[in-house]
Amino acid sequence: MKKALKKSYVKKVKKDKFRAKSLIKSAELILKTIKQIPLNKTSANTILRELYEALRQCCEAIGYLYRYKFLSHEAITYFISDVLEDKRLALKFDRYRK
Repeated sequence: MKKALKKSYVKKVKKDKFRAKSLIKSAELILKTIKQIPLNKTSANTILRELYEALRQCCEAIGYLYRYKFLSHEAITYFISDVLEDKRLALKFDRYRK
């Protein structure tokens, strides 16, 4: 995480439970909406993109609870690896991000 802070991918903020809760609600709305879209060749990319957006919002919510604001999507990978100490999950997230 030090690397992400140094490169300005992340900044330290006040713990923000309200923002975290708002992000989770937004992610839940995305998931609810996605369930209504029929999966086919035309919709697959949109569904995948929106699933990633919901996942990213959940990660940002967790970040706010740990006092981090992510300034890039790459920073979430550092956060999962270094702060949550789950290198395997960080690699999965990064692959999905790309």
